[in-house]
Amino acid sequence: TILGVDQWTWLKKVLREPAELRVLVSSIQAIPEEHPWEKWSNFPHEHARLMQVLQNVETGMVVIASGDRHIAEISGIDISEKGEPTRWIYELTSSSMNQRVVGNSNEKNRHRVAGGNYLENNFGTVKVWWADEKPRVVLQVRDVRGRVVREQTVKN
Repeated sequence: TILGVDQWTWLKKVLREPAELRVLVSSIQAIPEEHPWEKWSNFPHEHARLMQVLQNVETGMVVIASGDRHIAEISGIDISEKGEPTRWIYELTSSSMNQRVVGNSNEKNRHRVAGGNYLENNFGTVKVWWADEKPRVVLQVRDVRGRVVREQTVKN
């Protein structure tokens, strides 16, 4: 398992509270499924449970911030059930400001959006604009000079 009983109970409780935006932070990736490294989908029951819990969030956007990959990428998945309006959750994976790995630029991730994975030193930003009726969120991967190298506007 990844989370214990108390952690699941707490997560479900806070996700029932009204919010316009939720940022869930995970030490490992929650959406990608194909790569051989640590990820939620290595624990199929936990992964399915997390997606089910996120499906039940009634208010606001959900974005996930993760790391531990020595690459960066942005993933997205539609968690709506058949017949429901489209409901996307996005994940910004950013890691290794100083631990770049010569990774595989062809690594599969059927949920990847915003271009391929990024293999150089990087950091991520979550930009939120609150002035509109609903918050506008942009996930960004930036290189060491701060230049945006991957970007995804979150859909709600």
